[in-house]
Amino acid sequence: MEIPKKSAMNKVYINSFYPLCYNKRGINAIKHYNLSPYIDGSCRREPDFEHQLPCITGLCRPGFAEKLKEKDTVIYLTNKKGIGVRKIVAILEVIIVCANHQEAAKYYEQQNWSLPNNLMVENNLPNPLEKTHFSRSPNIGERDFWYKERAWAPNSSKVAICKVLYLNTENPISFPKYISKRKLTAQNPPVLMPEEYEKLYQYMNLNI
Repeated sequence: MEIPKKSAMNKVYINSFYPLCYNKRGINAIKHYNLSPYIDGSCRREPDFEHQLPCITGLCRPGFAEKLKEKDTVIYLTNKKGIGVRKIVAILEVIIVCANHQEAAKYYEQQNWSLPNNLMVENNLPNPLEKTHFSRSPNIGERDFWYKERAWAPNSSKVAICKVLYLNTENPISFPKYISKRKLTAQNPPVLMPEEYEKLYQYMNLNI
């Protein structure tokens, strides 16, 4: 599988997350429930790499989904903590941007798809504590309430539904420092320059 070339009209963002395997609680969940180690470790997986059409919301990074447009690309790397190096877990391309979680849920339902775990709508429940890397305090109900507040906030309600260009949640390859030395800020994922994406394009197509 090859990742595509990108036009200058579309942006390529580079984002980071804490995978399930980053701490002992997550590793126990992996063993007990036979989960993939490099899915997101939250009770609301952001994005939900277990879904065939994952979506990006503002649950973890309020305002990020507001920036995304159709054909934009988001590269998901692991944070170094607990892993030691950054791993390239997923590359997603936005196919449609919905105004809110309810509109996104209707899109999935119209296509006869199940709902990704990070859509905050009625009857779409969070993962139980034992399937996350969370500590026991605060409890899942409190954490989920925080996510609901973010989903309803005016500046973080949009949902970007994506197709998967690349995904490896079992044994992802490392992200070489020569591709980009950009700092991955918590709330403002940086945009790759064309020459940086070209390096990534060459590297990925040699290693996947």
